Amino acid sequence: MQNLIKTKGSPDASKSSEIGATSVDQSLLGTNTGAMGMWWSNQLGAVSKASGQQMDLLRMPKLQGAANGGMFLQPAMFYTASASSKHAAEADKFIDFMINDPEAGQIILSDRGLPASSKVLAAVKDKLPDADKKTLAFIDEVKGELAETPAAPPKGASAMEDILTRYSEEVMFGRMSPDEAAQKFIDEANASIAG
Repeated sequence: MQNLIKTKGSPDASKSSEIGATSVDQSLLGTNTGAMGMWWSNQLGAVSKASGQQMDLLRMPKLQGAANGGMFLQPAMFYTASASSKHAAEADKFIDFMINDPEAGQIILSDRGLPASSKVLAAVKDKLPDADKKTLAFIDEVKGELAETPAAPPKGASAMEDILTRYSEEVMFGRMSPDEAAQKFIDEANASIAG
């Protein structure tokens, strides 16, 4: 990030920090003031709509010789039910319906990301918005390059984005070295997950 700022490939630290806390429609891509951004693939429609431009999905950059570029596929939503629920069987049926039933798929379409079930995806594929069809084509193109899908995040993981943002900003503003910030991030992330 420091190199991108120095070479004018990215806005300065203040602007980067400011736009990092905004929504898709206020992003550099959404306002047509930037050439690229990092978004989840299911956000292609929102970014395209905000910018009024046709956007394309590209592979994440990877180091030469690396086994993969860090791309992975995960559901947009994780459905869960409490193990101590008095209605566990009903919750199980509901979750199964939401994920695996083509009838639910016809209602939800891609509102919660592309359907994870191949049966549901096949049932709704022709009804998806163009951006989602483009996303599906991209995923099909790169599926052999995807890393293993991570499991649902552990307890404490919801704090990771805030921790990462805080230490990234410390580096961007020159208050910490990348190595120092990385170590502090690891320490704080481990403490958060440990509870």
